[in-house]
Amino acid sequence: MKCKLCQEKVSKLCESHIITETFYDKVYDEKHRFKPITADNFRNAKFMQKGYKENLLCPNCETKLSKIENITKKTLEDIGKQLSSDLKFTKLTDDYFLVEGIRYNEVKQCILSLIWRMGISKLPEFSLYDLGPYEEKLRYIIDKQIYVTTKQYPIFIKKVLVNGTYYPDILMTMNRSKIKFFNTQYILQSFIIYGFIIEIIMKENFKSKDIEVVLLQDNGMLPIGNFNLLEPDEIDMSKLIKRFHDNDIRDFYKTK
Repeated sequence: MKCKLCQEKVSKLCESHIITETFYDKVYDEKHRFKPITADNFRNAKFMQKGYKENLLCPNCETKLSKIENITKKTLEDIGKQLSSDLKFTKLTDDYFLVEGIRYNEVKQCILSLIWRMGISKLPEFSLYDLGPYEEKLRYIIDKQIYVTTKQYPIFIKKVLVNGTYYPDILMTMNRSKIKFFNTQYILQSFIIYGFIIEIIMKENFKSKDIEVVLLQDNGMLPIGNFNLLEPDEIDMSKLIKRFHDNDIRDFYKTK
């Protein structure tokens, strides 16, 4: 049998989590069960023991991915609390704050690895994810740990609110959708972990400079907006983009 990531032949594959175990610590109840929330069963979730697993990876790849998963989990945890010894938080607008100091490469690799595992999973809970030609491209990037820039598979991250309150214990799959920028449509793959909605534009080289300021950026910066889960609103990114053209923000970026 072959490891799905490195493609090496091994005698036995690990029982790998699709969404890694580290993101479940806020989801488990006192009996170590969790409620899997999906786009289809949001109102009727059932308890399950442990996270979703499949025989996917060899031990070496499991270890490799666990390192970036732990870094990403700590990053999201700190952003959720807006308290960190490593990150800096700055208010931009009433709807957005800026995070600085993110370990960009590790966080981006982790997010891409999660969407890749959802894409290759045979479990019905992840049937919404079909990566098409990007499945092999992402596998190669993750396996070889190839550095990808801000504009390669761009990522938005928003803080999920339910009735105005942030809950880190929300884990949810989401339908594939489309997003339109400047008369061009792009496929958007999304999921929610640790109370954050992660949205990935499935594009190898996204060319819009204006939108770049609201993405996870390779300089370690990330503007975070709010997303109301029960009453989904379109976040007005135009206001944030306009804000980045103000003199104080321009001067702020020049010092970085």
